[in-house]
Amino acid sequence: MFIAILFGLHSIFSYIPLIIIILPIFIYLKIWKVLLEDMKEFFSSIKSIRFNKIEIFCIFLLIIEFIYLFLYWLIYPIYLWDAMVIWDARAKFIYYDGNFDYLNSFERIYEFHHSYPLLVPLNLVFFYSIMFQYHYFAKILFASYFIFLITFIFHTLRSFNLSRTYSMLISTMVALLGNLFFHATIAYADLTITFFYTISTILLFCYIYYEKQHFLLYSSIFMGFTAWSKIEGIALFGINVIILIIYQVYKYFRKEIAVSTSLKRLSIYLLITITIYLPWQIFLIVNNIPSEFITELAILFDFETSFSDLSVILDYILTVQFFDFLSWGSIYWLVFYIILILNFRTLLNEKIIFLFLFLVGHFILYIIIYIITPLELEWHLAQSIDRELLHLAPLSGFLIGAIISEKMRKQPKDFKDTLPNNFLLFN
Repeated sequence: MFIAILFGLHSIFSYIPLIIIILPIFIYLKIWKVLLEDMKEFFSSIKSIRFNKIEIFCIFLLIIEFIYLFLYWLIYPIYLWDAMVIWDARAKFIYYDGNFDYLNSFERIYEFHHSYPLLVPLNLVFFYSIMFQYHYFAKILFASYFIFLITFIFHTLRSFNLSRTYSMLISTMVALLGNLFFHATIAYADLTITFFYTISTILLFCYIYYEKQHFLLYSSIFMGFTAWSKIEGIALFGINVIILIIYQVYKYFRKEIAVSTSLKRLSIYLLITITIYLPWQIFLIVNNIPSEFITELAILFDFETSFSDLSVILDYILTVQFFDFLSWGSIYWLVFYIILILNFRTLLNEKIIFLFLFLVGHFILYIIIYIITPLELEWHLAQSIDRELLHLAPLSGFLIGAIISEKMRKQPKDFKDTLPNNFLLFN
């Protein structure tokens, strides 16, 4: 859509070239036939499934949550400042004007976030276009991201041979995170970047775990859209590249991969992601739109200021976010850290450790972002830290599932598959 608009096609029709490209592939590969067969198999098999009490309780909670989500979608318009002034306002300008001329008026007045990518506005424009009008029903986009993300986590955990009960329990824990669910009801970009980043990183971990190259290909595609979601997306790409390089070096020293193979796979990952993101970066350069964060990188070398800011950041995260025990999110993170501590050896598994490194790298990145922020630090923390931690939450839930799966794989055949044994057993 972005390229089509740049070439002069009105935004209302900008999705048509994408359909022209995708539809023949969809038909040629008979994807529609595979989907129909999968749906038939699913509905025929679900009748014979016998759910236990934990699964029934999880399904009940998810059904209540999904009903509430869709009622919210039907009733409430797009609201909140960032949604109206940043994301939906841009979508309106693009939809009604048919181009990006708003950059010369509104965007120059409201300067902050002007370098943020346009994936969310273009997604909204797509829905406005197919509905032939501006309507808040376009918020279905965010509900869809939420449902597909929870579904992906569940099915991927099952693919790691984690039992259906644990997979459903972990997926439900993630779905019940209030901040994650809240962002499924509003038009912010944080759920969008969480969706693409989580799937991309899990697929990259699948490449590490199974050593199948197609996972690397899929991961790079989703990472490209991560970079298109918010400005920190390209930095998250950098973190994943660093950890991927560490993994390739590790494999090289174990004499399990040749240098040429390693460089080839790394090049594929870099090339696909950069190709997807590059049009936006060129657009920024051509229109002379600088990043408000890159210009502040020099602050990192002012060690006195950096360490002072670091203490403020960590104090705020620990006191306000992690130890507010009236918050389900805080309880979730507390459970997460308890599981990591009690399963420390499993965490050090040669594959699982890389999944943990993705989370650590992501967390360090956000610490750096707050150190170099051009905004007043405490105000910026108060306004956004809950959203930044949101990006980490689904991946942390997947890490819990990966740890349990790894523990189960190592247990003797007579090991009892119970919650205490898996969650609270020291290695």
